[in-house]
Amino acid sequence: MTYCKECGHKLGFLEHTADGLCNGCRQRLAQEQAEKAHAAAIAPYTGAELPIITVTDAIMKKGETACCRTATVLKETKTVNLGYSGASHGVSIPLPIKVGGFPVRYRVGQSRGHIVKHDELLETSRGDLIISNQRLFLSPFAGHKPLSVPLSKIASFHVYENGLEVWQDSKERPYLFVLNATGSEICGLCLDKLLRA
Repeated sequence: MTYCKECGHKLGFLEHTADGLCNGCRQRLAQEQAEKAHAAAIAPYTGAELPIITVTDAIMKKGETACCRTATVLKETKTVNLGYSGASHGVSIPLPIKVGGFPVRYRVGQSRGHIVKHDELLETSRGDLIISNQRLFLSPFAGHKPLSVPLSKIASFHVYENGLEVWQDSKERPYLFVLNATGSEICGLCLDKLLRA
């Protein structure tokens, strides 16, 4: 009979592992490690000055310095045509009139219908989201499109647990960058400090 080395709980048949921990203690320790890693990653961005990182695989502008970089998926709202709806062929009624030896028919109740459209959030690119002192840009993976938004053109942004939503001036739909929790918080801290400067 074995017991958990953390809490002393009797280990069940399926809990016997090399680390000697019960499932509850193993989950608690994994969560504590994830929280420590998250706090360590965010710590450099909580001070008065943003850190400067080196970017070698993207073309930087003159005087531009990057402060954060994280992997992302870019999603945009696109209008998708689903086809026609409500079309009707109607009824064709024969008339007792002939023109040139051919009978005349009268069609009633025909309608053309309308196009059905639907807005969907679609993936449009993948790559690394880089925030610099001049812009927010997506350095794309091979086969994907780049994106660059000057900081002066950002109307607003919203930070979510798993992403960053950016509204650009004169654009009616936002860009949504899907990120992990640490990446979205770091990007939010960077944008907040850069846009207030």
